Amino acid sequence: MEQKDYLMRQIDMLGEVLAAIFGKLLNLKNQNHKENYFELINNELKEEANIDLNFTLNPQVFS
Repeated sequence: MEQKDYLMRQIDMLGEVLAAIFGKLLNLKNQNHKENYFELINNELKEEANIDLNFTLNPQVFS
């Protein structure tokens, strides 16, 4: 049961991070900013969830 609770907390945390990222992206889009959305998403994920998309999406990591 403890493992399931931990997993649910992690999923909830990721949902909150994604909601914050989408909110920022929508705000930027409404303001017509031409920022690099990938960098914004990557920075938010690094800060909030300790996930680095550059590392995660690198195919050499898994070979």
